[in-house]
Amino acid sequence: MKPTIFHRILSITLLSGWFCFANAQDQQNNPQGQDLNPYKSITGGLSIRPIFPSKTFGNGSIPFDTAGVNFTINPKISYSAGAVIRRSFTKLLSMEAGLNYTRRVYSMKVVDTNNLTTFIDYRTISFNFPVQGIVSVQLSKQVFSSLGFGLVFDIYPSDILVKQGVFYNVG
Repeated sequence: MKPTIFHRILSITLLSGWFCFANAQDQQNNPQGQDLNPYKSITGGLSIRPIFPSKTFGNGSIPFDTAGVNFTINPKISYSAGAVIRRSFTKLLSMEAGLNYTRRVYSMKVVDTNNLTTFIDYRTISFNFPVQGIVSVQLSKQVFSSLGFGLVFDIYPSDILVKQGVFYNVG
C-alpha cells in the first residue's frame, strides 16, 4: 500500500510531538526544578533560501535529443522555505528535524523535426523532511563550528504539472 500525504503528515506530527514529550518528561523527573543540564533545550526557526541555477554545481542547462526532437531544459531562480526544530542533548550533541517546501521553476525549449520552436515554462513542488544529528565544537567565545549527518525524506505531492497556471496530469 502506497503511503498517502495524510500518513506522511501524521508521521511528521508524531515525530515533532516526541521532541516535546521528551522535554516534558525531563522536567517531570526533576521535581526540584534544577537545571541538571543547561544545554538541554528545544529551539526552532524559519528559513527562506533562494535556489540559483549554476553550471558549477551541475544545475545548469540540460540539452538532449529524442527521435530528432531537441530539448533544452533551463532551470530558473527558485526557492525553498520551511521550519526546523532543534533538540539539544549536551553542549556538543543535538538533533534537528524540519519541514521544507521547495518550488523549482524551469523553462524548456523544444525544437521539432520541422524546426518549429516551442517554449514551455513549468514548475515542480516538493516537500522534504530533514532529520539530522549535529555535533558542535566551540572554536572561540562567539564562534562555533558544526557537523551535521542524517537523512532527508522527499515527498512529491502529486503527478500534476502546472504550466502557466494550467494543471496537467502527467501520471
